[in-house]
Amino acid sequence: MTEPVVLVFDEPESWLVGALQSQGLAPIVVSTREAALAQAAAREVQLVVVAWTRARLAGLDAGLETVRGLVG
Repeated sequence: MTEPVVLVFDEPESWLVGALQSQGLAPIVVSTREAALAQAAAREVQLVVVAWTRARLAGLDAGLETVRGLVG
């Protein structure tokens, strides 16, 4: 069973979705913070990842370590 996680993007990056899937997460990609909160509430998601640009995603490895720590 995979853990659902909501991602908010203005530029969806398939490589990040794939990286999260490889960690046993089930990304749900939305484009606004409001949609993310609605998805999180509807699916009882425990983690919401918000990223607006590739520059903010620099250091993906460190980010995935954080994700791993948050979801166990």
